Amino acid sequence: MDRCHVPHYRCFPKITTEALKSLNLSNPVSDSEITFIIPHKDHKKDFRRRINLESVVHYYRSNFPGSEILVVEQFEYEPTYQSKLVKKIDFQGSRLNKPKMLNLGWANSTNNIVIFCDNDLLLETISIRNCATLIRNGEFDLITPYILGVFLPDSEKFFGSDLSVLKKKFSAHVIPSPLCGGSFVTTKDFYYKFGGFDESFEGWGPEDSAASIKAINTGKCSAYLPGIVFHLYHITAQQNQDQFNEIKAKSEKLFDNLISLDSNQFEELIQKHRDHLSQYLK
Repeated sequence: MDRCHVPHYRCFPKITTEALKSLNLSNPVSDSEITFIIPHKDHKKDFRRRINLESVVHYYRSNFPGSEILVVEQFEYEPTYQSKLVKKIDFQGSRLNKPKMLNLGWANSTNNIVIFCDNDLLLETISIRNCATLIRNGEFDLITPYILGVFLPDSEKFFGSDLSVLKKKFSAHVIPSPLCGGSFVTTKDFYYKFGGFDESFEGWGPEDSAASIKAINTGKCSAYLPGIVFHLYHITAQQNQDQFNEIKAKSEKLFDNLISLDSNQFEELIQKHRDHLSQYLK
């Protein structure tokens, strides 16, 4: 590897329904084998984010009652979310740091199969089960459990356990997504192997694309499963323009540096990120 391979959505295999029949889906995973990791940063001016989180937790708890669900909250002044349905982890910070939320969730998972999922996404249960089973059976290192997506309108309030109503009501469309985007399924072992997420990234930026590059250059096989993801409505968080420009410039520089590394530099960076992850396990 002279330079990091920059993955693109179209570069990865799409597991078709027909292809699934030839893969090892024997002995489907049980709920007790999987952990959902849901990052959350409360926006006091947008109550829908809290409602969305409660909807997401209710949905996964209803469909996977024996699973472990970790909600990792980044708060500015004090924690805002409490629920007996989940295990809660939190830390203080003003600027959004999704990578740290995901890394903390990884460190606190008691299962090896981990499902990372944003706090506004609902995934089909069969897609999750199939992804987790394929991962556990060694077919893939990492799978994104969707290709199609539906962005629900403000008028659509969902709080249930069955997505069939939404599937009948809305048309899904292809949504190009980084491999490690809004949701992906992997193992704790492989997450550590590729170094997890780089906490130098702040705000919403290319942190997921950067993690995808690390994963594809570290693992043997990753893929997309042809599922549907439903994105719950919320307003876009408003930011100070100067602060936004500062964060954007920093993120772009970090990303450009990553894709310019040669193989030795890449391995050094991965090891640095592994060492950082190890600190969370002490």
